[in-house]
Amino acid sequence: MASTNTPCGASMPPANSPPGTPAHHGNRFDALDGLRTVAVGLVVLFHVSVPHMAAGLLGVDMFFVLSGFLITSGLVGQFQRTGRISLGDFWGRRIKRLMPAALLVVCVVLIWAANFTLLHRRNNIAVDAWYTIFYLANWRFIDSSSYFENDGTVSPLLHMWSLAVEEQFYIVWPLLIAGFTWLVLKVFRAGSRKAVRALAVIAVAIVAVSVVLLAALYAPRAAERAYMGTDAKAFEPMFGALLALLVANPRFAAWCTRWARCLFWGGAVSTATLFTVLGGPAPFYFQGGALLFSLGTGALILGVRHGLTTPEAKALAFAPISYLGRISYGLYLWHWPMAVWFGVHSGSFRPPQTVAVLVLTLACSSASYHLVEMPIRQGRIGNFLKPWRAIIAGATAMVIMALSSSFVGGTPLSRALHLRQGGGDLKRDVIMLVGDSVPLRMADPLAVAGQERGLTVVETAQGMCTPMGAFLYFGPDDRFGKLCPPVKDVQDEVIATYSPGTILWWSRHEYIDRYEGDRVLSPESDEFWEVQRRDLIATAERLTDRGETLVIVLTERPGIGMLSRPSAEMNFMLVQYSIDHDEYRQRFNQIVTEVAAQREYIRTIDGDSLFCGDAPGVGLGPLCDDTVDGNVMRPDGNHVDNDLFGAQVAEQLLDKMRAVVS
Repeated sequence: MASTNTPCGASMPPANSPPGTPAHHGNRFDALDGLRTVAVGLVVLFHVSVPHMAAGLLGVDMFFVLSGFLITSGLVGQFQRTGRISLGDFWGRRIKRLMPAALLVVCVVLIWAANFTLLHRRNNIAVDAWYTIFYLANWRFIDSSSYFENDGTVSPLLHMWSLAVEEQFYIVWPLLIAGFTWLVLKVFRAGSRKAVRALAVIAVAIVAVSVVLLAALYAPRAAERAYMGTDAKAFEPMFGALLALLVANPRFAAWCTRWARCLFWGGAVSTATLFTVLGGPAPFYFQGGALLFSLGTGALILGVRHGLTTPEAKALAFAPISYLGRISYGLYLWHWPMAVWFGVHSGSFRPPQTVAVLVLTLACSSASYHLVEMPIRQGRIGNFLKPWRAIIAGATAMVIMALSSSFVGGTPLSRALHLRQGGGDLKRDVIMLVGDSVPLRMADPLAVAGQERGLTVVETAQGMCTPMGAFLYFGPDDRFGKLCPPVKDVQDEVIATYSPGTILWWSRHEYIDRYEGDRVLSPESDEFWEVQRRDLIATAERLTDRGETLVIVLTERPGIGMLSRPSAEMNFMLVQYSIDHDEYRQRFNQIVTEVAAQREYIRTIDGDSLFCGDAPGVGLGPLCDDTVDGNVMRPDGNHVDNDLFGAQVAEQLLDKMRAVVS
């Protein structure tokens, strides 16, 4: 029978084909693989800092929606054919499909960490690997790293957060489908169509709750909780699942086929438009923008899936494009470690390094696909790994990799087995860095400068926290203060592990509002300063109870770059206090000086001398002009420009520390 033209120009399948059946079965996977190529391309270009690709992170959103659609389509298809869901078959296929390539990347990263990375990074990467292996990386990185700015904590496994979200979806959603369909069929004696409709209602409810959580959990300075949280991102794979449930209805599938080209171009135009406004991501992303982008992506998926004979689908199915889609999983896995190792992840576009990253990523991904992934999925190994064998093999591989990461250091198993690299007598050539995000970002330059002086630097700094571990208060919407008390446990663990002889304290969060019990104390009150003196002494005694020397950098004046911060940041408590209440900084420095004068084990360094010299700021009150040869040492007023001045500041700081310790 000849094809029939629709208002959008799509071609209908022959009348004797089931509604929604692709006209050319061979193109189905190729066209959808082409869509995967678009998604992974956006992410890769974003991560290697290509200009005008700030919205490339939306490629992850596309992957989530597409994964939800494909996974649910397979499960619903199995249910409609057999009347049941085989969870063993599903999880066995997922393990063979996803785990080998991911564990290979984790293994390479651990080998690199154990042999080439600076010591102070080693434990963190091992812990990142631990959480990645157990598919909990998103919850690890929410509290340990920053996805949207270079805060000195970047991990070569940071991108694994999205795989964790997907794997959690692959565990929970099939369980819901299997349990609910059994309930509907066996208990309520209803038909399969009603079961699918009921699942669609559940999917709508989950999408609605998740979208609300995405907006509710968003905070401008803590976007990671909303962006990476499984609960707040569940709406994207669940929206894809909802589309698959709707397509299970033959009438809806036929409608999608009739309007395939309209769906495709509507989705293409809407996603392209949103791409121009959601970069960053913008606040609008969390307040409805991500949902709109998911709707556009869903339209694209339906347009491709039900319009396989259209020119648009054939273009996506073009062999080179579809091939990149088939290896897109490997492209995603390998590109981020490469970007970190070549230093193109921090927002600075470096064409030679970027080209190197892209070439190596393609080579590693292709090799992984043909030499590791496909043999395990479809070769002799794949034939041997029947569902439950695959599950057992996967669990065994996870245990082996977790044990391997524990020998690198820092994991819960490392602590349980006392796998320490240090211990025993104090090591005067080991320095432990404590403080906030300023020393955290300086950790690498300090470690390099330390190596040149025969010193080893380990760090326990935590952004927006004081080494005292006080529960700070940043305002009614505060999401940071609760992260600070655990700093004390981290410090104690690192002391036990590495036996540092010197503790270097560098911070500016000692004059921020804080909790004392259930009360909030402000530096306006005398009680605040009494509590700060008490906690300073207690922390100093805890950090030096084995005879360590504590060197405290007297908090330096911010630089003129603070005045160039975005207007939204000018309302941050630290910025306001630094500009309008320099007396707070001075008062804490005075307390430190008095306490140090009474204790031989505490020494001080003048922080101003690192940036401001001996001259006070001219006409800028508490700020100092830290411009050198036309370049500002601290572009935002606090954090050092490591590319230009990191080595210089690190060398000066270590020289001053050695002078006061010797």
